[in-house]
Amino acid sequence: MQEKKTNETIFGEEYGKMRQRKPRRKMKPVFKEAVLDTPVLFPDTLDSIIGEGDVVRYINAVIKQIDNKEMYESYQGGGTSAYDPEIMLKIILGCYAKKIYTSRKMAQACRGNISIMWISGRSTPNFRTIANFRSGRLKEVIEKIFTKTIQLLIEEGYIRTEVYFTDGTKILADANRHKVVWKKNAAKFKGNAENRIRELLKEIDKEQETEDKIYGDKDLEEVGEGKKIDKEKIRKRLEEMREEIQRQREEGTESPEQKKANKRNERRIKTIVGKELPKIDKYEQQEGIAGDRSGYSRTDTDAAIHRWKDGRTLPTYNAIVSTSDQYVTMISAGQNPSDSALYKDHMKKHHQNMGYYPKASVGDSGFGSEENYQFLEENEIENYLKFSSFYNESRKKFKEDPSKRENFRYDEEKDEYYCTQNRVLGFEREEAFITKLGYETKKRTYRSKDCANCPIADKCKTGKGNRTITIRPELERYKQQARENLNSELGIDLRKRRNTEPETFNGDIKHNMAFRRVHLRGLKKVETEITIVALAENEFT
Repeated sequence: MQEKKTNETIFGEEYGKMRQRKPRRKMKPVFKEAVLDTPVLFPDTLDSIIGEGDVVRYINAVIKQIDNKEMYESYQGGGTSAYDPEIMLKIILGCYAKKIYTSRKMAQACRGNISIMWISGRSTPNFRTIANFRSGRLKEVIEKIFTKTIQLLIEEGYIRTEVYFTDGTKILADANRHKVVWKKNAAKFKGNAENRIRELLKEIDKEQETEDKIYGDKDLEEVGEGKKIDKEKIRKRLEEMREEIQRQREEGTESPEQKKANKRNERRIKTIVGKELPKIDKYEQQEGIAGDRSGYSRTDTDAAIHRWKDGRTLPTYNAIVSTSDQYVTMISAGQNPSDSALYKDHMKKHHQNMGYYPKASVGDSGFGSEENYQFLEENEIENYLKFSSFYNESRKKFKEDPSKRENFRYDEEKDEYYCTQNRVLGFEREEAFITKLGYETKKRTYRSKDCANCPIADKCKTGKGNRTITIRPELERYKQQARENLNSELGIDLRKRRNTEPETFNGDIKHNMAFRRVHLRGLKKVETEITIVALAENEFT
């Protein structure tokens, strides 16, 4: 009987050998040929290399359409030739749009970055020329240039002028964070120097046999404890003392004891005049530079020291930005960390440049102050500025909190408030009130007539007395106006739009453009730089 073929014989050794593939021959890699300095009969132009959507094309088009005569008027005739200020402006805007911020890197870009080479017309100014133009000539005309670009965008229909959205953002200063002068420390060290002067003057006084002989009918009592040091008067009297000691020495009238005393007094006078009084001058100068600020950096005395969200205290500027249809319509810089404190000046600057105020102003709770509300009312601007408790008022926890005076009912006819337990808080007094920013207003105090046996007294008040509340009537009126506007159909829409208006600009420059700190020093120059950033950002929009 014939044996049945198995799988081993059907797919046996010969079949396995047949299935084996020959090893692949290793191929030699091939690279695209690139020959440096390749001669060409018709070389490419830069214009053919720059993409149609490159931002430098938009910058070039916008700058061509606006009148820049102010830049040319600042140049005087004679001397060597200068770079065209319009070309210099294009270079700076193009570099900022390409995330190039320092003058040295801008000069390098003019030699090696194709986009900048194209917009500069192959001009190659050195870094000093760029730096001097940016912080010098451009500083004087940048606001006018910015205003003209905004007017052009309005005419072209890109920007509507009815509603402006405003926000603030902190930008690091170009200053050493470790060289900070604190105003309170200057005051402290000044007081210490004054006390040392008083002690030295007391020792001088003890050494003298008679004060009248040296000071005439004046004594040193006015520099006693708690009295202000009069530096000029002290300098004058100590000089008189020196002259008296010198006279005694020349006339030979010094006794041995007086001679020793005079030498000790001369050392004290030298310490006061040469060491302590100059310290007082120094600390007074520091207090003057600080002004209303808590401190400043020695490397940029205009920068204020702000506390950031992560707890760090850093030299900072506060930039206030207004936008419409995601275009920056106004930008300004200030020192105060409070957005509210800078709002009025920002809006006045807008009116000065553009000649009008918007019909409505939208801002977050950082701008909702009585002073700003009054400003809006006086200039007939619709109020859409949030106040600090706007969002909390809609929360259940806030509404059920018996201690919140917003939950108290007010009877206008009787001028009385009623707490959540229906107890009466009657009017007690009215007094003038000045805010930290110097705004004068009035506040009214209401006191409960009886909080005895109240079941929620421990939640509603602190202390043993009856509950009191303080009301600023004008502020409450403005808050009610803002509350109604913000909760209207239009107000809800504007609140939604605000999240995509100035917030977009702030996020874009810090994260996409990597512009988190300024590169110029001094408030005016910083304002120039952030205006350049706003111009460059508007080209992207």
